[in-house]
Amino acid sequence: MRYGGRGVMVYWHVGKKALCIYSQFKRVSSSEAGAMINGVVRQQDFPNLATVMAPKPINWDLIEEMFDSMVKHLVALRLRMTDADSLLRRFTRLNAQHPVYKAFLELGKAIKTIFLCSYLASEEIRREVHEGLNVVESWNNTNKFIFYGNEGELATNLQEDQEMGLLALHLLQTSMVYINTLMIQEVLASPEWSERMTPRDLAALCPLLTMHINRYGHFDLDMETRLPLVA
Repeated sequence: MRYGGRGVMVYWHVGKKALCIYSQFKRVSSSEAGAMINGVVRQQDFPNLATVMAPKPINWDLIEEMFDSMVKHLVALRLRMTDADSLLRRFTRLNAQHPVYKAFLELGKAIKTIFLCSYLASEEIRREVHEGLNVVESWNNTNKFIFYGNEGELATNLQEDQEMGLLALHLLQTSMVYINTLMIQEVLASPEWSERMTPRDLAALCPLLTMHINRYGHFDLDMETRLPLVA
């Protein structure tokens, strides 16, 4: 809805190895930053970088002044006494920036600067970041593959039914990743294939595979039998 059409907002927290570890149903008006915070919870002179540096230095005095209050808010998040959306609404109410919010912004600048320097200096970190981005894109494409009926729209305005649809999608996605992982393991157990795989081949393996699935086929659900994938 926030992008000009119908819909709801869902945040998926996905591990580096493609498995969804948490799914969160959000209001379309809620902050994306709040969702990212929940997922995590539950300056020097560089003349050669002048064109990409912020025009103002980091306000370390403000961070020091508000440090105790910042810790209190983080503890409240950790203990689930409040949530990130409520805090952000409180901080930004009436467009008057809360001093603690300003201090968090300054701290965020410092953390972002450290990360960007590490990203530029370390090939390993760059590989890790892009690996995560590739997993997320594969995750979204697989969701579209599974949830293809009615163009992927939830055919209800009831939040309970929307959450049930989300949980069903989460279950199907996780089940598919599990089955694909067993199938990949079974193939790689053969010396014929394991000897041909290079480290780069293994690094490119991902259980978010769909080309072998016929989503228009007929499926018989028998809870008394199991796929013969594990000896």
